[in-house]
Amino acid sequence: MVRFALLGVLLLVASTTACGDGATQYEVAIEFNASVTQDDIDEVADLLRSFDDHLDFLIMERFPPAGRATLATDAPDFCGTVEPELAARSYIESATCRPR
Repeated sequence: MVRFALLGVLLLVASTTACGDGATQYEVAIEFNASVTQDDIDEVADLLRSFDDHLDFLIMERFPPAGRATLATDAPDFCGTVEPELAARSYIESATCRPR
């Protein structure tokens, strides 16, 4: 397991506005703490992918690293579901979500 020696990591999961199948698109911002690992980031990607099979997830190599993904879902109360689930993880400082 690879550990990132970070003071903080900002992960942005962003999307564009329109989706052809009527799904709503969202922007999620996640700030990791110094204990985040690559497995943790993969776990977040898997969680988000469970809402959108076509999730495009990219981690940019900079300090602090940032990630971006496109996420569209018709899941009811997506933000109300995903924000607390992400925030409860020990390697995440904060998580925010909003429709795009």
